[in-house]
Parts: sequence; C-alpha cells; structure tokens
Amino acid sequence: MVTNDEAEDGGGTALTLAVIGGGAVLLWLFLRGKGWGGHGSDDSRDAGRSDSDSTNPAFRRPVCIWVLDGDHIELNGVRTDLATTVAIALTADAVHFHPRGDARHGFVVEVGDALARAGIAFHRYASGSGHGSCPSPVT
Repeated sequence: MVTNDEAEDGGGTALTLAVIGGGAVLLWLFLRGKGWGGHGSDDSRDAGRSDSDSTNPAFRRPVCIWVLDGDHIELNGVRTDLATTVAIALTADAVHFHPRGDARHGFVVEVGDALARAGIAFHRYASGSGHGSCPSPVT
C-alpha cells in the first residue's frame, strides 16, 4: 500500500526529471547556436534568402581604402585595422586603394599585398590622389 508521502515523492521525481530534461533541451539549443529565434550559424536555412546578403550584388558597395601615416588605414571614413579592411573588401564590388603621401611605403606595400593575397581586385591610385566616389580621409 502506498502512503501519501510516497505518492508525493513520485510526483517530485517526475517534476525533477521534467525540469532537468527541459534544461537539457534548452542548453542543447543554445549550444547549437540556434537560440530562441532559430537564428544560428547554419547557412543552409538561409540559402533562398537574399536580403542583406553580402553576396547579393544589390547590397555590395564600393569601398575606399586610404593608407595613412603611422601605419593607419581608413576604410570609408572609419579607422580600421588590416584584417578588418581585407574582410570588408572581400564583400565589396569595387575597391579603391589610395596611399596618402605621408604613408610609409612598406605599409602601403603590406596592405596591397594583403588585398592581393585575399584575391581582391583593386584600383590603386597615385599617392594622395582622390577619386570621385572616395572622399579624402578625415584625418
């Protein structure tokens, strides 16, 4: 015969198992990278989507890279580092490369080589010259 204490224990065990199982499912979802909204790193879900896709020509824009003094790079008016410059240039439809007159020659070569190694075709302009779609650097 089962007493009330034993019946309550059985319900507590079931509740504990349900909470642990639910927590495990939530942990699994978050570790998969899906989260609550189903957004994650699985690109196969978004294969048919074209909005804000960097490979969609409608969203690809030209970038202006200015190589400045002190081994600085300005990309579309924002100071950035070489790795970020290469990553953004990979998504651009045109890359305009401008070494400023006071830029160190070795760093200009380093930036140009990094773009070339990444397979990025770019238009290089004479030292300090501007381009109609590229404003002069802020600093």
